[in-house]
Amino acid sequence: MSTAPIFCILNAGAHSDAAEKRRDELADLFAKQGQTVEILVAKSGDQIISLTQKALSQNCSLLIAGGGDGTMNAVASQLVGTDTPMGVLPLGTLNHFAKDLGIPLKLEDAVANVFAGTRQAVDVGKVHDRIFLNNSSIGLYPGIVVQRETLQRDGASKWPAFGQALIYALWRYSSLRVRLDLGNETLTTKTPLVFIGNNRYEIKAPYLGQRKSLTEGRLCIYQTPRASRAKLLWLALRALLGIANIADLSERDATQFWIRASARRLRVATDGEVMRMKTPLHYRILPRSLHVIVPVPE
Repeated sequence: MSTAPIFCILNAGAHSDAAEKRRDELADLFAKQGQTVEILVAKSGDQIISLTQKALSQNCSLLIAGGGDGTMNAVASQLVGTDTPMGVLPLGTLNHFAKDLGIPLKLEDAVANVFAGTRQAVDVGKVHDRIFLNNSSIGLYPGIVVQRETLQRDGASKWPAFGQALIYALWRYSSLRVRLDLGNETLTTKTPLVFIGNNRYEIKAPYLGQRKSLTEGRLCIYQTPRASRAKLLWLALRALLGIANIADLSERDATQFWIRASARRLRVATDGEVMRMKTPLHYRILPRSLHVIVPVPE
């Protein structure tokens, strides 16, 4: 019987009282599974990474991440290329990574899956030195994220802030002129958005925005057509409601590629986090480089 420790990294954000309640709830759920788990509470992305490194230094047998997609990204950034598996507790708003892996969204069921599930190696995307489990993008979306975060810091709640940020970004947007170097093909286009998925995203309703697999070893590149602000807003709203069929969306795939632009730096979103990166941007897939505990297939 293994005596290696098990750690859980819990993202507290700014809500310390809520985090303590969640910590107590998780401790009870782990005890019901007959497991001893050391729960480490993080208040920032940097702290999530440092606590993950601490857990790895103690040769943990399992590292459980509790939070949203940003938390999953931060923990996974330290686990990629190691044999240590990651358990997923979806405690965020959207939980795209958990949903695409079939992880139960109910916390008690997600905890049970961590100990009763099976280990699977999944693909991870990378741009320069930043990984992404879900997607990365340049153009319109990073601008929306930056504006939404500004509004939230000023006191707006998440979804109203997102709506205002969407309208603001569309009002100010201008198309990017980029060159995609896919190795066997070079494409120069003007587009408001380039979206890169870790494996293929469905682009038709009712499965819009879902992935059927995270193990095909491909990055999928999507470009929106040039359009008026009104049309882009209409497409965005329909996509949010899950009713869009974006028939004229450009779609390609590759294991690695470069994005070149006239700007020396571009805002790049990776799993919802935005930072400025030097161009050209180098994207690549890391096949089956992250071990995750997923439900046993029926």
